Amino acid sequence: MAGRSASPPPLVAHVLVALTTDRHLAMAAGHQYIDKNTMALPFYVKMFTSAGFPATLGNAAPDTLVNNLVISGNEDEVTVRFSELLASGLDKLMVTLLPIKETDDEQFRPMYSIAEL
Repeated sequence: MAGRSASPPPLVAHVLVALTTDRHLAMAAGHQYIDKNTMALPFYVKMFTSAGFPATLGNAAPDTLVNNLVISGNEDEVTVRFSELLASGLDKLMVTLLPIKETDDEQFRPMYSIAEL
């Protein structure tokens, strides 16, 4: 479309959420997800290493990486963190909920907080 300036695409961040105040459980769930879904893919390993989190293809993610990628806490704490991320210049959050207790409401409770943003 001649003469129109294209608006930039939205800046979207993928965030992992563990709805628990037990940081040890959150880290374990984060490791399980990240190790399984990203550490076997060379482009993720390169991206993490370039971002200052030295990683090796096929190995477990460094704890510092998992600690930076996983948001944990109760609903209020998670909502505050979402608000901080959005206020930092992100346009959208793509949220992956990490199961902790495997209860039905665990996956739905954070959705109420997200809907209020």
